[in-house]
Amino acid sequence: LGKGQNMLVIGPDGTGGRGLALGAVANQVRIARERANANGKEGVRCVYALTSSDPSERAEVLRTLEEAGVKDDVVIVSALGSTSEDDGNSDELRSAEAVAVAASACAVAESFTLSSGLDSFVVVDDIDRHKALWDWTTRLLIDVYGEEAVVEADRQGGASSEMRGYYSGLIQRAGKYNARNAGGSVTLVMLASVPGAKEGRGDGQGGEEGVLTAEDFEGASQKVQDRIAVLVNRNVPLTPTNLRKIGIPVPSKSESESARTLALQHADDLISMSDGQIWLDADLLARGDRMPPLDPQRSITRVGIGADTESRADAPAVRGLTGGLR
Repeated sequence: LGKGQNMLVIGPDGTGGRGLALGAVANQVRIARERANANGKEGVRCVYALTSSDPSERAEVLRTLEEAGVKDDVVIVSALGSTSEDDGNSDELRSAEAVAVAASACAVAESFTLSSGLDSFVVVDDIDRHKALWDWTTRLLIDVYGEEAVVEADRQGGASSEMRGYYSGLIQRAGKYNARNAGGSVTLVMLASVPGAKEGRGDGQGGEEGVLTAEDFEGASQKVQDRIAVLVNRNVPLTPTNLRKIGIPVPSKSESESARTLALQHADDLISMSDGQIWLDADLLARGDRMPPLDPQRSITRVGIGADTESRADAPAVRGLTGGLR
C-alpha cells in the first residue's frame, strides 16, 4: 500500500478485517513515534472512522487501540446513532450518518496534509452503510421513475455510472499532493463485507463451485443468452467464476441467492474502483492456514501509475516486471 493509494479490505464477517486495520493503525503510530524520536520529524497521522452506531463495537475499537498504547495518537470519528428507537427512518438515518462519518474522517486527514504537508492514513470501518443508503435512495427513485429506468441495467450486468460517482466521492479523496499543496498524502483503507459461502449452488467465493446450464439463463436478456450460447459452443464451463470474469450476472433461484449474487456483484464494482484489495477468506480462517486469512489469488495492489508521466503507467520498474507477462 503506497502513500496516496486507496485499498479495500474485503471478506465475510468474522474474518478479521477490523483487527487487520487496527493493527495497521497501531503499527503506523509506532513508526511515527520512532521517527519523531530519531530526527524530530512528524510521522503519519492516523484517523479511524467507525461508522457503526453499536456502542459495543465502539468500545471494542477503543479498547484495542488503548491496549496497543496508541489511542491518544489516533483521531477517532464515530457514529452516535439515532436517539429515537421509534423513528421509522432510523436505519436510513444511521446510514446517512455513516456516510458523514467517513467524509469527516477524510476531511480531518486532509487538514493534516494540506496545512502541514503530513502523510495521513485513514481507515473507514466500514462502508457497508454506504450501500444501504444507496439502496434506500434507489428505492425512492424507483417509486418515481419505475424499476426499468433505474435498475434494469444493473440486473443485466451493466455498470452504474451514478453508483460509481457516489463511491468515488469517498474513494478518490485518497491521493498524493503536489508541492503546491504542501506535498503530503492521504492514504485510505476501507473495510467492506461480503456474504459467506452458501451450500448448494457455487459462487466462486469459497466452498465448492457449481456448474450452471443454458436453461438457467432462460429469463435473462437476449444479449446474455447469446453470450451463453457462445460459451456452450466453445465448451467453456458455466461456473460463476467464469461468468463474472466476462461480466455475465449469475442467475439465482431464491431471494437469498439473488441478494448474495447482487452483493458479490457490488463487491466487484467496488474492486474495479479501488487501487487494490486485500481479500480475507473464511475457508483459510477455518483451516488456520494463514493469519490474517489473506487470499493471495484474489488480493491485488496496483502501483506505478503516472510514475514517469501524468497519464501513463510506464515506470521503468513496472515495465521490467511486467514485460514478459501476458
